[in-house]
Amino acid sequence: MSSEASGCTESTSPVAQDVRRFARALDAFLKTVQGTGLGGDVEAMVANQRYPAGAVPPLVQQHFSSAAQLATTVNPSLSALVQALAALVAQLHWHKRPSDGSDAGFDQGHFNAIIIGNAGAVAMGPLLVGVSVMAPGVTYPMHRHPPEERYVVLSPGQWWREQGGWWTPGIGNLVHNPSNQLHSMRSAAQAHLSIWVLTGAGAAGFASGS
Repeated sequence: MSSEASGCTESTSPVAQDVRRFARALDAFLKTVQGTGLGGDVEAMVANQRYPAGAVPPLVQQHFSSAAQLATTVNPSLSALVQALAALVAQLHWHKRPSDGSDAGFDQGHFNAIIIGNAGAVAMGPLLVGVSVMAPGVTYPMHRHPPEERYVVLSPGQWWREQGGWWTPGIGNLVHNPSNQLHSMRSAAQAHLSIWVLTGAGAAGFASGS
């Protein structure tokens, strides 16, 4: 199927160029921290013509900038990555995770956005990359999914994984969740900000929050 037939085109749009800058910064940061980057060809990404970007939610407007500033102050090596992410905030489609309504604090206090993936601004092979923002004092529901996941931690707060309990990784560190392992995270007195990278079978088409 051609890229035009699938709703995609070559990555020459402004948002695709900004995503490429972000992907290069993320790839470089991951290689520095763990020796392994995104595992895809950043130059081969394809823009999604049907990408439904919209207005930035008030919660993201309220918390993103302060969280980003704290991240780069605590860990200056994050500067290029956080700056590239900040350039994308107004171009992303922000959405909430489906909820059963049992936690109003979570329902009202979080937003996610897919950056790279079939539902993101661009596609880049079998890869899903996104960002999460949570208000202070919010816990993300425990969940699991087939793709394995790496988080880039950009804020204070705690993370939970089955057989491991709660721990505080710290700004600039990585959190790895193997395939189908139950996990969660919660913000502290400051807002939560993280980038997540899902890989493995079906990752690119995986729905954020499933």
